[in-house]
Amino acid sequence: MSSDDVQHSEDSPVDPTHPICKNCGASNTADAKFCHQCGQELSSKAEDPEQKSDDDLGKDALVFGAGLLDESAAKTHNDTVCPFCGELDCHPLQKNETTVTNKSYGWGSGCCGMLLLGPFGLLCGLCGKGSKVESKSELWWVCKKCGKAHIALADALKKWEIATDGIYGSAVAAALVLIVAKYLFNFEIFAYITAAFPALGLASVHSEISKELGEPLINFLTPEQKKDCLSSIAFATVIVIALGLFGVPLLNSWLGD
Repeated sequence: MSSDDVQHSEDSPVDPTHPICKNCGASNTADAKFCHQCGQELSSKAEDPEQKSDDDLGKDALVFGAGLLDESAAKTHNDTVCPFCGELDCHPLQKNETTVTNKSYGWGSGCCGMLLLGPFGLLCGLCGKGSKVESKSELWWVCKKCGKAHIALADALKKWEIATDGIYGSAVAAALVLIVAKYLFNFEIFAYITAAFPALGLASVHSEISKELGEPLINFLTPEQKKDCLSSIAFATVIVIALGLFGVPLLNSWLGD
């Protein structure tokens, strides 16, 4: 049963000793620390799962970097085993999500178009304008013992593939920031900082997926996948530096400076 299927009757009394999950609305036992339905922590003093300290983010980045250089084979993974408490009997939970996004003028595309085509290139920002509906389905596993949920490895790898495919878009965005910073403020040192943006962004995505999986995702990537990731990071870094070097002169020429 998915969280969307949970319903509550207005006539049934609510037992105050049985906490209600704020995430999915399921009723839990009095001693439960995590929701048995979605795995959300029930404690009112629980920290925001999206918040992480700088030390945690630094450790995650080190784990990610060291894992990419490790050429050992990918570890095996059993979705039915809870990565948090080791319980052997987790039950599946299908999560479905539909999002509607309204895209307005794309300033990134417009700026790139202006650099390549001149003032008429600003029309590139109109590409893709409008509403977009996306549906996403993920398989999660909920532990019957501790109540925590973790995403299935196959879906975690799909999210990672999407993230690595999008690193080049992040590189172009970082290059635009670099071009504007160099043009307006002449910050040369900023080039070295923005060159690391694609790698840092990918490390952040790895941290989030690992949190959902309950284990570092890098441990389950094959040596070939790690090499492809390193190649993507290197190429994205080159894109940032190359666009940063040639973008400002082009911008000066178009603006007539």
